[in-house]
Amino acid sequence: MKTVQNTFIRALVSIIIGVLLIRYREDTVTWLTILIGVLFLITGLISCITYLIDRKHRDDTVVFDANGRQISGFRPTFPIVGIGSMVLGAVLALMPTVFTTGLVYIIAAVLILGAINQFVVLAAINRIIRVHIIFWLLPCVVLFIGGIAIIKPQWIAQAPLFVIGWTLVLYGVIECIDAFKVMSVNRKYKQAPTSPTATDAVETTAEPVESAESVDETAASMDKPTLPTDTEQKNL
Repeated sequence: MKTVQNTFIRALVSIIIGVLLIRYREDTVTWLTILIGVLFLITGLISCITYLIDRKHRDDTVVFDANGRQISGFRPTFPIVGIGSMVLGAVLALMPTVFTTGLVYIIAAVLILGAINQFVVLAAINRIIRVHIIFWLLPCVVLFIGGIAIIKPQWIAQAPLFVIGWTLVLYGVIECIDAFKVMSVNRKYKQAPTSPTATDAVETTAEPVESAESVDETAASMDKPTLPTDTEQKNL
């Protein structure tokens, strides 16, 4: 549950940063850079703390079947995005003027890491239930735009912060969708009743064993010779 809450916090911060970039992209870039750095630092710190807490209890939350297949719960994924957010946030907050011109590239790199993290989460969910293709396409969009902002920035040269801002909003929405998906899967497997099939099978297979033992005892008693009693020996 802590991981899901952390996902919602990260999504909310991403949406807030995206809205700020869309609304105030041309004004007061310096203080906006500092604010973005503080938000990145906070969300990265929360991600790392949550990972350390969940790592201690990972055996209590992950359930496997007899074949070793994971059927419930998730192992906490390494906070790649969290560590990157902490480093980025500290740099942006302490040296905003140095990175004002490269703000687009920095946020694009965070978007790429975030998209990779979403693929990891979807792969974990897909081990339990099948994930629809639309859930795979959404992080592909984020990854594509982040890659364009770094490799071909001239494609979005007219309004780079505007495009990156909307991409951050999209990333936040996808994070919320993935969090709801994780909650739904966990709730489904926690409420699933125990199947009586295995119990019935054990009882059914136990009955023939008891019958076979009874048959063996009967056969042994029939084959065993009967000794005459003392009265019968005197009569003889």
